[in-house]
Amino acid sequence: MKKKEYENCDIACFVRDTQTKDIIVEALSRLGEIHYRIFIGGVDQAIDFIKTVHVQVLCVDLSESPLLISDAETLVEFCPPDTKVVVLGAKND
Repeated sequence: MKKKEYENCDIACFVRDTQTKDIIVEALSRLGEIHYRIFIGGVDQAIDFIKTVHVQVLCVDLSESPLLISDAETLVEFCPPDTKVVVLGAKND
């Protein structure tokens, strides 16, 4: 992905499908004036993103990941210490 796609956002979300994207858009729109971007993708796309641009919050949908904890740990390794990571899943364990 090109750096230009990622510029100027406080929150970046990577989701698996358009249904999840619509839910995230609705939730984020209630927060007021924030700059956010939502992409269809998973851990690999989020890692490519975080290597290029700094954001305050990185949200990644791992609901289809067979190795949720491992994928979350891999993602966090690439994040700066001040980036908050939100992981979405199918269950609340």
